Amino acid sequence: MYKKKPQTILLDMTTWCNLKCPMCPQSFEELDKTRHKGIMDFEMSKQIIDQLYTITGEHTVGCVLPYWNGEPLLYPKFIEFLEYCKSKDIINHGIGAFDLNTNAGILTNKKSKAILESQLFPVVLFSIDATTKSTYDKVRAGGDFYQTIDNIKNFVKMREEYRIENPQNIWPDRIIFQFITMEINQHEALQFYHDWSTFLKSYNLDFQVNYWWDEPAPIMKDTIFLKRCFEGGIEHQNILNKLHKKVVHEIGLISDDQLKSKKMIFRTDETTGQEIF
Repeated sequence: MYKKKPQTILLDMTTWCNLKCPMCPQSFEELDKTRHKGIMDFEMSKQIIDQLYTITGEHTVGCVLPYWNGEPLLYPKFIEFLEYCKSKDIINHGIGAFDLNTNAGILTNKKSKAILESQLFPVVLFSIDATTKSTYDKVRAGGDFYQTIDNIKNFVKMREEYRIENPQNIWPDRIIFQFITMEINQHEALQFYHDWSTFLKSYNLDFQVNYWWDEPAPIMKDTIFLKRCFEGGIEHQNILNKLHKKVVHEIGLISDDQLKSKKMIFRTDETTGQEIF
């Protein structure tokens, strides 16, 4: 069907979101006026999965992201979609894996259970970006800070219980707790690290701390992710880059020399000098 197998497919099942985050295109008024908002027909989502299905088990695509411009948990048929994929045994017949990125604001017990039982997601990323309600209200406008934190902690609890009852089912084996570093939340980065470190240790979970997807090491387990923000023009981006550097140094992820250096802390291509993403 494909001349060349795609590594990733974006399956944007809804372009609606329940939040208005300042660093996200969802909050850009001019862009928001021109962007079509909609929800994918459930039959269409099933047809796409059918097209990716292979009887032999050969993968047609490495990974499917059931989100991009919207919040995936807003999809009205989210649970039914997971159930359909599971019924097709799609992980063993066409798709390598699914990834999930969510703000967790509407992550109910029922949805958490469906995610765990589907065994589709080796990676689940939670976008959090704050440790206090006052900052969260600025960074994740429209969300409920306390409810969101409870939802995420409950998901981890449910995963650990599910692992005990179903030791053969290990996904998600990587939960990512994301903090996008910006001017309005930089002062909470260290506390974010401490809060989630303490929480993960309370479950005796092994975890790592990253400032990029493969820095300082590829994400292979639960991860506290202090991510650089991408926003605005070159001048503003340079400010954000320096801010991010300062934060990851404060947490101990880079050395004093790396902080002082004008070089980026991300790997670069030896030929072009450009950052490798």
